[in-house]
Amino acid sequence: MRFIAYPLEYYLLRDVTSDGPTIGHYAGRHVPEAVIDAYGRRYVFWGLAPRRADGRYDIGRLRDGEFLLEPGLVYTLEQCSKQKM
Repeated sequence: MRFIAYPLEYYLLRDVTSDGPTIGHYAGRHVPEAVIDAYGRRYVFWGLAPRRADGRYDIGRLRDGEFLLEPGLVYTLEQCSKQKM
C-alpha cells in the first residue's frame, strides 16, 4: 500500500456532468457511464470506492488516475482507463 500525503478532498470529483447512459443505480442515485469535470476531462466509471473498517474511504487503495464521486463511486481518467485494458 502506498503512502498518501494528500487529503481526501484531492480525490473527490465535484461539479461534474453526466456523459453517456446510466449504467446502474447506487444508493438511490443514477450511475453514469462517464462524467466530465469543469475542465473538460472525462472520467469513466470503474467501480465502488474501497473503504476502511471504520467506513471511511481508503484512498490509499486508489490507483493513479482514479477519483471518487459521491456516494462512493470510483471513476478513472479516460486516458488511464484505456491503458488498463
